[in-house]
Amino acid sequence: MSNIIVRRNRQFCIDKSQLSEAANKTHIHNALLGAIYTEFIGASTNPVYSNLTPLDRFNKVNEFAQNWLKERGLQ
Repeated sequence: MSNIIVRRNRQFCIDKSQLSEAANKTHIHNALLGAIYTEFIGASTNPVYSNLTPLDRFNKVNEFAQNWLKERGLQ
């Protein structure tokens, strides 16, 4: 599984080279980032994510992004 979300300059960014042509549009990028923000806000206190290491959380973010794209037929 390739990483869709990467860290650049201490920020999370979308690696656009990992996206299909259908998903490589600004409104799709914005919707994906919004969905990630909504899912992972307060992750340190959320019982689902609070016991994970930072690397495990990062992997969960990428897993979430993959599933989000698949659900919308953009993968």
